[in-house]
Amino acid sequence: MDDPQRILSRWLPDVPAAAAEPLAAGGFSGARLWRVRWQGEAFALRRWPAGGPAADRLAAIDALQLHLAECGLPAPRPVVRSDGAMSVFDDGSWWSLGQWLPGAADYWTNPREAKLRAALSMLARFHLAAAAFQPGGAARVVAPQPSPALQRRSTRLAELAGGGLTDLVRRVDRCPPGDETSLAREVLQLVHRVVPRLRVELAAHGRMPLPVQWRLGDIWHDHVLFTGDEVTGVVDFGAASIDSPAGDVARLMGSLAADDAAAWRVGLAAYAAVRPLSLAEQQAVRLFDSTGVVIAAVNWVDWLFLNSLPASVPVNRQLAFERLRRLATRLQCLANQLPAG
Repeated sequence: MDDPQRILSRWLPDVPAAAAEPLAAGGFSGARLWRVRWQGEAFALRRWPAGGPAADRLAAIDALQLHLAECGLPAPRPVVRSDGAMSVFDDGSWWSLGQWLPGAADYWTNPREAKLRAALSMLARFHLAAAAFQPGGAARVVAPQPSPALQRRSTRLAELAGGGLTDLVRRVDRCPPGDETSLAREVLQLVHRVVPRLRVELAAHGRMPLPVQWRLGDIWHDHVLFTGDEVTGVVDFGAASIDSPAGDVARLMGSLAADDAAAWRVGLAAYAAVRPLSLAEQQAVRLFDSTGVVIAAVNWVDWLFLNSLPASVPVNRQLAFERLRRLATRLQCLANQLPAG
């Protein structure tokens, strides 16, 4: 059973004075979060889910967060223990303690062009700072190369085209009828329409050499905190890895702007004003966005209808289906733009 008070003693003295408030946040990763108040300061305590990052990768993610915070960016600064460690293994899980960041992920409820510009220019500053980061301080220049994430997506789309999608449709067809099942069928029909063309796009452009470096990996609406029009927090670095920053640009723009072409122009211009995008990166952003929509939609159908999420991961089905409805809308736009075949 979780005992945050005991875990906090691994970092903080006088733990009885700390107040740990459990939070509903944590998404669908299985992570658990607490807001901790201690001696006038606020922290976020995170219990990583089973199957989370390995020890060496978690240490690198912690070091990346510390590096970004020391660069003056709104990343949660990890609390460093006296032995230099930033995360600890206890009660069968990894735990991390970091600075609590102010703000709210409220772009969807209060969308403004100034906020969109702020989010994308902040992402560009994150990428510039992350480009100089090397765990352990060892400088290393990585030559441009094909994006590992795009290669994984190419493999996944091939699996879907090779029978995986047909199998998923067959299994959904065995589910009880209703609005949710109808939504899943609609999503899979749209996926069937767009996968052939996306495979052609990936074959043509998916192996183009791109700058690769540390990037955030899962930067989207819920992970960007605003106070007014200012970005005051970027949270959840669990997916951080070495890959093309174009994937982050696509993930954030897709979640904020969906298929609003004018908003895409505004956001990309704000990003490029800080960190210019090469033509290859601009093409990659579009590939990341379109393939990400398809794979996310398939994953949500799989999780919601075939119970493929671990039992330890709580699922708010109302929020989950809202996510799937958003993806269905984006798939329809993609199907209209990309003729099958």
